[in-house]
Amino acid sequence: MTNIKSIYTFFPVDDANLGLRDYEVGFLLLSLLNWKDNHGPVHLITNTVGKEYFVELGIDNLWDEIKVVSIDKGDINDDIFPDVYRLKALQKEETPFCLMEYDTILKDDINNKIFEGDVGLPYVEKITEEGHAVTNFIYFNNKEFLKKYLNKCLTHMKKNSKKKDLTPKEIFFLNLDMNRLLLKLVKPKNVKVNYLFTTILNKDTQDEFPF
Repeated sequence: MTNIKSIYTFFPVDDANLGLRDYEVGFLLLSLLNWKDNHGPVHLITNTVGKEYFVELGIDNLWDEIKVVSIDKGDINDDIFPDVYRLKALQKEETPFCLMEYDTILKDDINNKIFEGDVGLPYVEKITEEGHAVTNFIYFNNKEFLKKYLNKCLTHMKKNSKKKDLTPKEIFFLNLDMNRLLLKLVKPKNVKVNYLFTTILNKDTQDEFPF
């Protein structure tokens, strides 16, 4: 067992995004229980409303730790960038940890090399002509890299928060740009990145992972 802490985040800001669908709760349960069984403790960072929601569901006791924080989104438009709360919450976290999406389930026979080096990512793919890092999970084992990544993302969010009348497609690509930022940051050779598996887009990575 690798004993790597995972972090999940949940920041409901209004009634419209408070509740998870039944199948989403099911995926979350499978994800965190699988992690506890195979990789280490599971932590949740949320706000007061989010914690009360999990208490009402009766599953708050499944987390090894629930951290309740209040996040000021500042000049960032959370209608365009809902992840602003997640990223700001990570600013005070100590590495190493694995940032998890609630519907991500890593198999118990995962190659543990993913938890070595500075960063661990699933793989790289393309949308149109641009390559970007897939971020179902991100393993951070470098405090300076984490700080740089968060600063880049928050700067990007602030810069683009004043855009008006954006279409859903435009919002999607603005958020995808942060995955491109991550890919650019892990490309320098002084950053040791391991991928869960290798594709033609990241075939020259430092550690090869077959399909």
